[in-house]
Amino acid sequence: STAGTMKSALIVLLACLLVLCVQGQRQAKIRCKCLDGAINYINPKLITDCQGYDSSPFCPKAELIVVTKHTRKCVNLESPFGKRIFQRCKDR
Repeated sequence: STAGTMKSALIVLLACLLVLCVQGQRQAKIRCKCLDGAINYINPKLITDCQGYDSSPFCPKAELIVVTKHTRKCVNLESPFGKRIFQRCKDR
């Protein structure tokens, strides 16, 4: 019957959505930008830009990336330098 076919189609659709949702949650865990460790200090005169990110559903920890003329580095937010510069970067 048409109603039975519609029910089956709806069940299949919901199952597919559930699988996609679960896969999305698994992938969300690896969306942090700072995966390779972080530095404790960099000479502030070398910094040309910085980006501060609060924790989010995509990454459970706050992150700080400083940009120099030649590279981008993640900064350890537990270090005194990291704590000072994080707030400054977010306020920009």
